[in-house]
This record gives sequence, C-alpha cells and structure tokens, in this order.
Amino acid sequence: MNGDDLSRLNSPKIKKITCLYYGPDNATIAYHRILAPARVLGIPVLRGIEKDGSINFQAIQEGDLIVVQRDVPRDLHGYRKVVQLARQFGKPIIWEIDDLLFELPPEHPDRQNQLFIEALLPMLEVLFEADLVTVSSPGLRNYFTQIRENVVLLPNFLDDQIWTLRSPSISPNFPLTIGYMGGHSHKPDIEMILPVIDELLARYPNRLQFVFWGKNLLNSQVSNEAIVQIPIDMPSYPEFVQFFQTVSVDLFIAPLRDTHFNRCKSGIKFLEYSALGVPGVYSNLDPYALVVTQGYDGFLADSAEEWINYLVQLIENPSLRETMGKNAQNTVKEKWLLSNNAHVWLEAYSQAFEIQSDPKKIFLNSLIRKIDEQMFEYQNSLRWSLKQAKDQIRQLDLQLSEIQSSTLWKLLRKIWKVQIYLIPHHSKRERFYKQIKRAITRQVRLKK
Repeated sequence: MNGDDLSRLNSPKIKKITCLYYGPDNATIAYHRILAPARVLGIPVLRGIEKDGSINFQAIQEGDLIVVQRDVPRDLHGYRKVVQLARQFGKPIIWEIDDLLFELPPEHPDRQNQLFIEALLPMLEVLFEADLVTVSSPGLRNYFTQIRENVVLLPNFLDDQIWTLRSPSISPNFPLTIGYMGGHSHKPDIEMILPVIDELLARYPNRLQFVFWGKNLLNSQVSNEAIVQIPIDMPSYPEFVQFFQTVSVDLFIAPLRDTHFNRCKSGIKFLEYSALGVPGVYSNLDPYALVVTQGYDGFLADSAEEWINYLVQLIENPSLRETMGKNAQNTVKEKWLLSNNAHVWLEAYSQAFEIQSDPKKIFLNSLIRKIDEQMFEYQNSLRWSLKQAKDQIRQLDLQLSEIQSSTLWKLLRKIWKVQIYLIPHHSKRERFYKQIKRAITRQVRLKK
C-alpha cells in the first residue's frame, strides 16, 4: 500500500496517538507495536510516560486515543489517573500486549525473578477496562477472546525503512557460523538445543562455530571454544538493526520450548533472519509454523533428530542454503513488509471509537478494581515492613561494626587466640578443661 492509499485511509479521528511504554524512545517492543506503524501512517506518537517513569498528563490530554503497553498498569495509581482523564475527554483506551505474561512457564527467568508478579492484577484490570485489546499473534488473540470481545490481531512486520534486505552470500568453505539472536528470557530455549549443538560439534570438529548474540543466554559451564556468546545491550531497536545487519552468518536457529507461553509468541525472528538472506531451522510451533513453509523458506523441527537432520542438510549443501535464503527473503517481501501492512493499525484503532460499554464488563471490571486495590495496599504494607527490617539490619550491622572495632573486642579476640593456643581443639587439655568446668558448675549449683 503506497502513501496515497494510506492518506486516503487516514481517520479524521486519529491525528495523534499517546502511547504509554517503558524504556528509551525507540524501545524494541514499542517500536514494533506502535511507533513504526504510526510513522508509516504519518501519525505522531506522544510519549505518555517520561523516561523517569512519571506520567505525562499533557500527552494524555493531547492524544486522540491512548495505547497502554504490556505491564504499564503496574503503576496502579498513575494508570488509574490516565483512565480517569481518558474517560473525561472521551478518548478510547487500547491495551497492547505481545506476550502471554499471565502464563510465564516455571523455568522462564522473568517468572523466577518475579518480574511481573506485581503487574498481574493491574494487567487483568486493563484487560477488562480497555475499549480494545491488540495482540501480536493468533495464539494471544485466541487466548484473550475467551475472556472478552474486541481483541484484534496486529502481526509483527519487518520495518523496511530501517532494514535493508541483503542478498544471500553463500560460502562453500568451512568453518560455518550458525547463529542465534535473542534476549535473556530465551535461556531455557537455548538449553533445550545444547545436546544438538554438542552432537554437531562432535560430528564436524573444527568446522562449525555457534554464535549467540544476547545477554545471559548460556550457562557458565558451557566452555566449548566453538560456542561463543556476544553480549549485546541495545534497547533502541533501530540501533540494534544497524548492528545486526553487519553480522556474518551462514545459517540461523530459533529453538522454542513447547509451552503455552511460547506458542503465543510471534515469528519476528524469521523476518529478521530472512532480511539477511540467511536460512534457518525453527521449532515447529505456531510462531514459526504459521509463517514458514516447510522445506521452502525454512525448516521446522519437532525433535532433536529433526534438528540434527535439517542442520546437517544446510551445513553440507551450500546451494540449499542459498535457495532457502532467497525463498525466505521473497516470503518477507511478499507478505511481511511493514510499508505494505501498516494500514491494519489504522483500521484496528478506528474501531475503538465505535465500541459500546457492556454493563457486565463494567461490573466485572469494578470487582477486579476492588480486589486490585486490596492487593496494592497489601503490597505496600509488605514493602514498608521490608524497609523497616532492612533499617533494623543496617542498625545492627553498625552496632556490630562498632563492637568489632572496640578495644575490648580486640582484647577478647587476643584472649580467645591464647586460649586456643594453650588448649587446642580436640586435645587432652581441652577434655580435661571441660571436665574441670563441669565439676565447678555442679558445685556452684549445689551451693545454690
């Protein structure tokens, strides 16, 4: 869809969008889900949360609709002020969610460190309160439509304004580089594929190198020189894209454990890998099964045996790598460029102005709000108790430090050292000393 088509679609109701999200101006998730589509549509996006975490209430008043992203409602008081203002000025509220944060699997790092635990009830509140919910995958749409109406799928696309589609560059020579790119939350997915990597490295000694771009993806015990982790910390998505387009890789992998959470993710890695003209092997789960055509523009693997089989085919066949890389890039060009699909955001956002309130939904949301308020009060009480406990510990540490630095304490330590020298542990002297001590203690008790 060209610029003229987009301008004809432009809704007179949407001149500015206010988006509430955390992170830098071009934070990865906000960029994919709101900022890039709005830029293609020519609609300015006002930042609803300042970089210090405070709410920009001026932006709330100026925007024609309010997009609340992911766990932003964890600031419950700030979020409710946003809702109050939005309702006061008749602005629709859209909740944008791209992960099934309600069902993080037990092994997920963000569940283990309880990153989202305080945001779960506030997210449930916005789930029912929002006029519209937008999601990034069919799995998320199916999940949330069991709970409420007006859930719209807005898939992730490749922003062809910042990505340059690179022609496949195939080297027939070894060693080959097999790459992976992802955040720390994918550590369990990488652990799943390590036995496959070990098998391939044993089969092709000194002919393969596995490179992982991301932080904390590998356990410290992974010490094979052929397995390399390159930490990258680029919260700005355009900055990451600029870097990633410089890497040299022969083929990519994208493993996913089979969990409900992972089945609700998007296939964005296929788009990013394919932009480099590099073929890949992907887990045969919905995020990739819905975008990859088996054997044409990628391989979908169900088991360790299939992972090894498909990777061996790509390792040993340079022409297959070239053909599959070209096919993958053609798939992206035909179906997954943002410039051809940004209009779906405008169509979805325009729906938010037409949605009527449901009395049952209003009652349910009121109930959730009351529960949420009590949990919020309880959490604040816990925080206050924890602060008091930390203050007490800090005071005790200071007192202990004063005692340990006192002259009396130093004298007692010297006496203790002399005692140990004169009466060593487990020695005859110690046993004799203890007998004498018990005898004296008995005599004292008898006199009392």
